[in-house]
Amino acid sequence: MRPYDEAEERQFKVLRVVTWAILVVAPFIYLFVANLLRPQMPAAAGNEFVFYILLLVSLTEPGLALVVEQIQLQAFKARGRTDMKPINLFFTISLIKMAMVEVVYVFGFVVFLLTGEYLNMLFFYPIGVAWTLAFWPRRAKYEQLLEKLRQP
Repeated sequence: MRPYDEAEERQFKVLRVVTWAILVVAPFIYLFVANLLRPQMPAAAGNEFVFYILLLVSLTEPGLALVVEQIQLQAFKARGRTDMKPINLFFTISLIKMAMVEVVYVFGFVVFLLTGEYLNMLFFYPIGVAWTLAFWPRRAKYEQLLEKLRQP
């Protein structure tokens, strides 16, 4: 791995804070709020269909981030030399991936609000954790991005 300049190091620090806030702290906040609401939530029948639809969507939706990444890479290469640096592109792609993973946790919270079943919400958490581990921004992934940018 090559040494990083000051701007890259600063971006990695910001990205680390944002990643922890979005992919670790926010899901715990959803759990906390759900625990506060649980005694007051009546069980609503008939919303199981929404549960299954959102569960299926949460299994596949973050995978769309890979398509978005390819589009971003092609657009970056097509622009040629711009003011945007590769670290900024990596930051943007990482934020897109994090948003798509965050939606999985939000789906779980929405299902809890619709059904009143806390357990239904928890079904989304292993899926979210798996996508979190897959898309967690690492320096090695930044190096891979740089390699992709060097390819014609």
